[in-house]
Amino acid sequence: MTFGHGPGHVARAVLEGLALVVRHCLETVRARPTELRVCGGGASSDPWTQIISDVTGLPVLRSADAEAGARGAYLIGARALGLEARPVEARDAFRPGADHDEQYERFTALRRAVSATWGKQ
Repeated sequence: MTFGHGPGHVARAVLEGLALVVRHCLETVRARPTELRVCGGGASSDPWTQIISDVTGLPVLRSADAEAGARGAYLIGARALGLEARPVEARDAFRPGADHDEQYERFTALRRAVSATWGKQ
């Protein structure tokens, strides 16, 4: 950071950092999704949703249902009872644009370097 960076730069860095963690989690558990679905407060932000798509390299679909979490619980219950239920529909989708592979490599290298210090005071 320099004195030329302002609050907008810091906010974007935080969002990119969170998206890098999402990608790291997916790769750590060896998940191979073809898309990600988001809902809730953060999902209402176009830039945040696009950043997640760019960093993970996956399409990100935003829920059309304001209560996607409640609907998900309903779907699980309905399936457990053998009932048919309409799934959560996607309102729109964000496609990966920018390549963040180099940024991700720096992120994982830094994470490995500092991980030995985590939990120490």
